[in-house]
Amino acid sequence: MTPLDWFKKEKPLMGLLGTGGGAAQGGAAGPVAVTMVYMMMGGGGGGGGGQGGGGGGSAAGRFVSDASPYVETLTPYPINLGAKGSGGSSNGDIGGDGGTSYFTGPTVSAFGGGGGGANNAPSAPDYTGRAGTGLGACGGGGGSDGSSSADPVNPGPGGAGVAFPGQPEINLSAETGSTVARGGGSGYSGPGNQNGNRGGGGGGIGEAGDPAANGPGIPQGRDGGKGGNGLTVPTTYLPDAWTMAGPTNGQPNYHFTADDPSPVRGWSPAQTNNYFQGVDVTAPGGNSTRLRNFGGGGGGGSEKQIGGWGQYGSGPGEWFRGGVGSGGGTPTNAPQGGIWAFAGAGGAGAGPAASNTGSTGGGGIVIFKVPTGFTATSPLITDPTSQVFDVGSDRIIYLQNNTTSDVNSTITFEEA
Repeated sequence: MTPLDWFKKEKPLMGLLGTGGGAAQGGAAGPVAVTMVYMMMGGGGGGGGGQGGGGGGSAAGRFVSDASPYVETLTPYPINLGAKGSGGSSNGDIGGDGGTSYFTGPTVSAFGGGGGGANNAPSAPDYTGRAGTGLGACGGGGGSDGSSSADPVNPGPGGAGVAFPGQPEINLSAETGSTVARGGGSGYSGPGNQNGNRGGGGGGIGEAGDPAANGPGIPQGRDGGKGGNGLTVPTTYLPDAWTMAGPTNGQPNYHFTADDPSPVRGWSPAQTNNYFQGVDVTAPGGNSTRLRNFGGGGGGGSEKQIGGWGQYGSGPGEWFRGGVGSGGGTPTNAPQGGIWAFAGAGGAGAGPAASNTGSTGGGGIVIFKVPTGFTATSPLITDPTSQVFDVGSDRIIYLQNNTTSDVNSTITFEEA
C-alpha cells in the first residue's frame, strides 16, 4: 500500500483509459483553459503530548470556484500536499505543525495548523500552543507547565491563528464574510487529586478552540477543551452524488478511509468501508452536511475526565474531523484513547488512555472537480480507479497525503 492508497472503490471507473501515472492522452493540439473547481486543505497540527496535551489547530482551506483563468491544459503545474503534524510523545513534547499544501505555485496555498502545547512542560515555548503557520491557519491548544496550581493560575496559552483580510478564497471567506484569526484555547495544570491536567482545544476554521474546563477543584477532574468548529463545504466543491455514494445509495464499498498510524488509539471509523474521511456514508439523516464538515480543531486531552470532542453528537460525523482528545474518563461515542484527525483538521491532545501521546493532524488534501471532457496525469495518480471518479458530467480527482512529510509533485490536465 502506498501513502496515497487511502481510498477504495469496488466498481471500476467506466470510460477512463490509460495506465500507470494517470488518465488517457489526447485532445486539442494547443492549450485551452480548464473548467475547474477545487478545494485544498493544508496539514493539521499534531496534538501535544503528556497527561493533558493541547489539541492541534486546523489547517487553512482554500476554495476556488473558478480556476479557469489561470489553469490550462498541457502545463505541468506544481502541487504539494501538506504533511500531517506529528503528535507529541509521552515525554511531554509539543505537537508538530502541519505542512502547507499548494497548487500551481507556492503562493496559491493552504497553510498548516499549529501544534498543540505539551503537558508538564518546563518552559513556556513547549506548553504554549503553536501559532498557525500562515494565512487562515489555526493555532493549537495550550498544554500546561505541570505546576499543579489551582485554576485559573498559570494557564497554558493557546496558539494564535492568522487573519486573512482580502483573501476571498481562504476558509470560505467569500461565502461567510469572515477573515478573522482562530486561535487555540488555554490548558490548565492539576492538581492531580482534583481537576487534573487538561489541554485546550485547537482552533478550527469556523471558530476558536475552547479552553479546558476549569474552576474550583473537584476530585473527579475536568474535561479537555473542545476543538473549534470548522465549516460546511458547499456542494459546489463536494457534490452529494460523490460524497454520499455507498450502500445506502446502491453503490457498495465506494469509500474507504485508510488507517492512521497514531499509536494506541485502537479504534477508528477508518477501519471500515463506507466512510468518507472518517464520516459514515450510511448513517441515516443529515448525511450531506456531515460529510461536508471540514476544518475542526483537535480536542485537548485530560488526565482524569474526557478529552475534547468526547461528547460529540451521535457518533463520528457530528464534528468537523478534528481529533477527539484522549482522556481518563469514558466519552459518549469514542474510545478513551480518542480518535485521530482527518483531512487537514487538528490532531488530538494526549491523555492517559493513549499512553500520553498526541495524535497526528489530518493530512493535506486537494479535491479537483472538472468536466468529464478533461483528464489529468500526475505521479500522484497511481491508481485511477481509486483516485479518479466520474459523477454524472463531473470528474473528481482526489489526492491526499497520509504521511508526516510533504508530498511534492506535478499534475497536468488534458482534453479527453
